Amino acid sequence: MKPVDAPQPPHPAPRRRRWLMVLIMLGLLLCGGLLGSAVTLVVVAKRVQTVLQHPEEIPRLAAARLRRHLELTEDQTRQLEAILSRHQERVRQIRERFRPRIVERFDELRLEVDELLNPQQQDKWHNWLELQRRLWLPPVSPTSSQPDQ
Repeated sequence: MKPVDAPQPPHPAPRRRRWLMVLIMLGLLLCGGLLGSAVTLVVVAKRVQTVLQHPEEIPRLAAARLRRHLELTEDQTRQLEAILSRHQERVRQIRERFRPRIVERFDELRLEVDELLNPQQQDKWHNWLELQRRLWLPPVSPTSSQPDQ
């Protein structure tokens, strides 16, 4: 008769495999964090750009956000949006008053930096500066001009 072999307990995974698994999991966690951060950055940048390009939307967006935050009624929300719109118009008027000076500063900046650059660099610089100008100086809104109060 042959002796019966006693069942052997399963062998624990070698330490090297555990470390590899831990490293893979940490790598996945890091990649997920980086991807989430990148997506958040893109979404926030798009929202900021939209608001800069369409400042007339600010009162509506702010009123909607404050409605939830302050638990406003429909009537309060409408009144708040009207108040915000009125003040937004005043801010727009102030912006328009100073717009020529800002444009002038952009032009001076362009000329001063042009002196440092070769023609190829100047082309890239002009494209970049124009993008910044469009971002920070949105088109003039056709809202009626009313005197400052």
